[in-house]
Amino acid sequence: MLVSVTVRKREFATLESIGMSRKQVRRMLVSEGIWYAVITLFLVFTAGNTINLGIFKLFKLQAAYAIFTYPVVPVLTIGLMVLAICIITPENACRTIFKSTIAERLREAE
Repeated sequence: MLVSVTVRKREFATLESIGMSRKQVRRMLVSEGIWYAVITLFLVFTAGNTINLGIFKLFKLQAAYAIFTYPVVPVLTIGLMVLAICIITPENACRTIFKSTIAERLREAE
């Protein structure tokens, strides 16, 4: 996410120069970060849990006494942490990008 924002610095400067406000750029980046988190968590909760259950079933063949318990609280905690990181990272990137003027950012990439 941070690399994406840094690479697109000139694009954001162009958007600002044609009328997009800093608040709109920030909102766009935060929503992009939220989508990254949602897609990641969706894949983890579907494919990741399917793989986890499949591995457990293979393990159960070797150890019949094994019991599967799903760690609900740790999974929700990690999910919230991923969401928080995906919101905080674009905010911090915006702060560093917006320190320079639009003209400086447009000139920088040339």
